[in-house]
Amino acid sequence: MIECIRNAIRDFLRAVGNTIEDEAAIRGAGAFKIGKILFLVVVFSSQYCLS
Repeated sequence: MIECIRNAIRDFLRAVGNTIEDEAAIRGAGAFKIGKILFLVVVFSSQYCLS
C-alpha cells in the first residue's frame, strides 16, 4: 500500500516537472486533480497513521 502511494506521488511529481519543462501548462486545468490527490493523502495518512 505504501509503495503504491510512493509510486503515485513520484509519477505525479514527474508529470508536473515535465509539464513545467515543456511549458505546456494550462492554468487551472490541474487544480481539481491536485486537490483530489492532497485530500486522499490527508485521508489515508490519518487513517493509516502515515507520517
